[in-house]
Amino acid sequence: MKIVRFAAVAPTPWRNGGGITYELWREPSDGAGFRRRLSVAEVATSAPFSDFSGYRRRLVLLEGAGMDLDFGNGEIVGLNRPGDDVLFDGARPVHGRLRDGATHDLNWFEASRIPESPTQILSGERPHAFPVRAGRLRLLFCGGGAWRLRVAGQEERLDRWDLATFDATDEVRLEPLPCASPAAMSWIWLAEPLRSE
Repeated sequence: MKIVRFAAVAPTPWRNGGGITYELWREPSDGAGFRRRLSVAEVATSAPFSDFSGYRRRLVLLEGAGMDLDFGNGEIVGLNRPGDDVLFDGARPVHGRLRDGATHDLNWFEASRIPESPTQILSGERPHAFPVRAGRLRLLFCGGGAWRLRVAGQEERLDRWDLATFDATDEVRLEPLPCASPAAMSWIWLAEPLRSE
């Protein structure tokens, strides 16, 4: 188990000045190109999205009053509350319109040429337990609240926007922890990509 603390990730400004990105994980871990990438973006202004031709892109609202994604030809997708998401081709032109101030969003990119990874959101209403399947790597991103992780005798805490990665076959146990704010939503975003050949 490896933990990436969001507080320790350096921000990278966008070329258009419309926000900043915090890259939490990529495959491969270095080089100009990537097969998969997980990042948190702070969107400061309404603006066109960058072109990511050759990639599928899943965007999940983490924080803020919401955003409308205008794909043209009358197609508009609204992200209204934390956990709302949309999957689209990174080559599609899209304009993001903020509703009331900046948002933070989770961005999951995968090269179009590789199989799509299963993803899901786990709520903080109950504990979860599952094996890490052979041949896959699990990514657990804390979208909100706080969680206790246990795997192979190791125990870690995940706080908001921290990431845990697993590359083993041991069972993973997740337990939601009490939030500082009782009204806060506690949830985990889970991805299970195949390991690279």
